[in-house]
Amino acid sequence: MKIRNFILGATMALAFPAAAQQIDPLAKAMLDSYNEILSESPKDYQTLYQRAAQYYRLGQYEDAYNDITKAVQYTPEKETEMARQEFSLMADIALEVKDYDKALMAVDKALQIDPESYADIYKKGNVCLYLNRPQDAYNAFKSLQRLKSRSQEAYFGMAKASIMMDNYQEARALLDEARNADPSNFITYCRIGDLYRDMSEDENAATNYIMAFSLARNPQRPLQSLISLGYDDFNSVCRALDYALSKTSNKAPLYLLKGNIAYHTGNFQEADNAISSLLAMPEGRDPSVYALMANIDIALDRQDEAVVNIDKALQDKNNPAYCVIRANALLNGGQAAASLIEARRALESAPTDTDALFAAAKAAYALGDKANALEYLGDVVMNDPEAMEPLLFRAALYSESGDEKAAAADYARIASMESLNFPDATYRAIAKAKTGKAIDANSIIEKALKSDSGRDAQFYIALYHAQTGNKELASEALHKAISMGYANRFELDSNTTPGLSIAPIRAQSAK
Repeated sequence: MKIRNFILGATMALAFPAAAQQIDPLAKAMLDSYNEILSESPKDYQTLYQRAAQYYRLGQYEDAYNDITKAVQYTPEKETEMARQEFSLMADIALEVKDYDKALMAVDKALQIDPESYADIYKKGNVCLYLNRPQDAYNAFKSLQRLKSRSQEAYFGMAKASIMMDNYQEARALLDEARNADPSNFITYCRIGDLYRDMSEDENAATNYIMAFSLARNPQRPLQSLISLGYDDFNSVCRALDYALSKTSNKAPLYLLKGNIAYHTGNFQEADNAISSLLAMPEGRDPSVYALMANIDIALDRQDEAVVNIDKALQDKNNPAYCVIRANALLNGGQAAASLIEARRALESAPTDTDALFAAAKAAYALGDKANALEYLGDVVMNDPEAMEPLLFRAALYSESGDEKAAAADYARIASMESLNFPDATYRAIAKAKTGKAIDANSIIEKALKSDSGRDAQFYIALYHAQTGNKELASEALHKAISMGYANRFELDSNTTPGLSIAPIRAQSAK
């Protein structure tokens, strides 16, 4: 893979999340037509099925289930294929609402009508997995091979069931068969990697994700898998990448991959090493690589070096995202006036960009201009009402200005948002505590800890306690985060953003 294409692919995958699903503008018209038909013929089973399918596509599962139940009731006995389709759709709907017993009942009825339905046999196997019935699942997936001897679905399904039965040797053999069935498809390696993760064989998982990345035209899926694995077991990912590096002369893409994964999992020194190696190669000196290096510099609290690197990224074009990086590095380095100029430069071409507006607000505040900072934050909230950090910053500024009513409104707004994971859980907990609901705040933290107790989580617990006044617990959590490898030196040593930093602990330590 050419380094330029690799860089562009990796950058796109990291920079742009999947677009939110848009409702088909024809959906309402379709539903209206179904409603009209059914108002005249309420027992029209075909229309009921079609409307159920439309509701299913729209995620309206209760309406879909009501319609498909009626369709089954009104379908003539001779319409066997229609009935099979109805029961199959009923199973799909039940799966979406996690009613697995009902899904199994429906798919069994579909298979009574057509025992050779490949799709329904596969569906039954998956339902049995959900029901923790691995032997039944294994039998279902194995029966697929009667219909298609080299079925990847059968191999993967039997492997998953074997893992659930702790038969890892057979699972590995089945994964080899699945690979051989479609060896040039990147999704094959993603799925194999997922199942190796289920067996806690993280290095094998990483090796397969790396293979998937090398084959994918759009690398988002394997890259996300590698980053996810990197959070849990960065060392295994590193070993797999280092082995791959030892086996190829085309090292640039792998250094970029390693640097991205290390950066996004908070392993900043490893990210620095990888990207430094990449920048030593002529083919690695791309604006996006310099921008990544600048972000690494910021995390390592090397703000002057961050400015140097982001300036190299900005030589060829005026990129708003790069301007924001430069604004942040300048602000962190004590150059608030220059930072505000850079943030405004970003806003010239991206006037509603959340990051640019937030950077401008922080720079204005650092210059002592709270009114201008609040104006920028107002624009952030208007354009991105779910962004918690700007809201928390604004609440802190209102409080500093003596406008407790406005601060309370922002805290209440944050507290009402729904997020169970760090860091958003910390922001919600801070907001709850600031509105006098300490018990609810602690409950949010406790729930978030059940799914994540790692080093980043410990840092955000420290942030929560620092911002809510319990400096002893804050220091305890911070010490734990550092002992577990938390390495963002800017957050640890320099960040003083009101409402969003551990500055109160530092102030105590400095006394």
